[in-house]
Amino acid sequence: MKRAVSLILVLSMLFALVSCVADYKKNSLASAAEKMSVSYSDARQDGYAEFLERLERFAAKLTYEVYSDNEKQSNVCISPISVYMALALATECAGGETRAEILDAVGVTYDEVRSFTKYLYAFSNMEFYYRDLLENRQVSAFEELANSLWANKALRLKQSCIDDLATNYHCDLFAAELHTDEGEKAINSYIKDKTHGIIDGGIDLSPETVITLINTFYLKEVWNAFGDKLTFTDKAYDFKNADGSITSTKLLQGYYFNGKAFEGDGYTSFYTRTEHGFDIKFILPTEGHSLDEVFTEENIYTINNLGDYESVDDENMLLYHTRVFFPEYKASFDGDILTILKDRFGIDSLFDVDRCNLSTLTDDPVYFSSVIHKCSLDVNARGIEGAAVTVMVGDGAAGPGEYEDVYQDYIVDRAFGFVISDHFGAVLFSGVVNGIE
Repeated sequence: MKRAVSLILVLSMLFALVSCVADYKKNSLASAAEKMSVSYSDARQDGYAEFLERLERFAAKLTYEVYSDNEKQSNVCISPISVYMALALATECAGGETRAEILDAVGVTYDEVRSFTKYLYAFSNMEFYYRDLLENRQVSAFEELANSLWANKALRLKQSCIDDLATNYHCDLFAAELHTDEGEKAINSYIKDKTHGIIDGGIDLSPETVITLINTFYLKEVWNAFGDKLTFTDKAYDFKNADGSITSTKLLQGYYFNGKAFEGDGYTSFYTRTEHGFDIKFILPTEGHSLDEVFTEENIYTINNLGDYESVDDENMLLYHTRVFFPEYKASFDGDILTILKDRFGIDSLFDVDRCNLSTLTDDPVYFSSVIHKCSLDVNARGIEGAAVTVMVGDGAAGPGEYEDVYQDYIVDRAFGFVISDHFGAVLFSGVVNGIE
């Protein structure tokens, strides 16, 4: 029989940064290639913008499909960049129909995956600094993404695939007896270390486990350079939860950014920005419309691609500036998304015991049997912190001065959707907030 493989996606997001000591490095066989040095000009190379645009389409559809299957009274978030990285690793390991289905699901070509994933990796491993009073450079925020392959020593892996994973996907190689307590402990220790303690392992491996592909993603960001908190509004607002209940709460007071609220069909949208250029864009239903009506695949994609929120009104000689008042919020998800990838994205053979083709990686027969995604998100007065891990488990078997400035407030006072993206539009986290505490 072919060997079964589980694909587990875990996403956790809290604000306290916890250091963890890992005892997994003794299992290392080979290290990933060093991260390439990139600049913002690299993001403008031919084809990269189009590649990211297709990933945004994938992110919008995945976010909507996960949301539509979930309990509508809860807050939900996922990490599309982590899901993509997991599928990119699987793409390199796959061949034939299996590879083609993954590429079709994401909407990219194999050449694009090989050429541009390493750039996405590099742009997702950034540190941001400030100078203290002694002019010493201090890290104030950073994002970190890592890939690894873990295999039983007896599993026959093809060196050419291992080399490609290391070079094009910055994938480390570890060897361990994964079906043992020691092997499971090593993997969980690795996950805890790479996510800075936010995800405390929790991955259970079956006795038949022979291989795992792991992606981790971590983000720690602040609103202000020195970590100063945003201020709250003086008055409390009545936040209308999706179930009709009201929560009285003070809102975080964002800064003014050029533009005015975008008016869509049944919703409005505006954004707030962190110290280092990460955006949170909101989808806020208008009166008479529900979040369920407006949180659609097309609207998610639309707001993530809004570049200019019409800051200039030349006809009336107006310059618009808007700030967002928004609540602190948390969101989470825990479930198996295999059915979504299979039925709504067309990835079929990857999960079929008789048709899965991972011949690029190994001649031993394997297939994928589950895609478990866990997510927890915390956005608060100090900033954003998030971590994601994907474990693929293989089991045996401005204008002129004469313009008038107009200042507006955008009040997020009801259930809303959100997209958190980096400087280039890559979706890091996305989801909905149906209620606050």
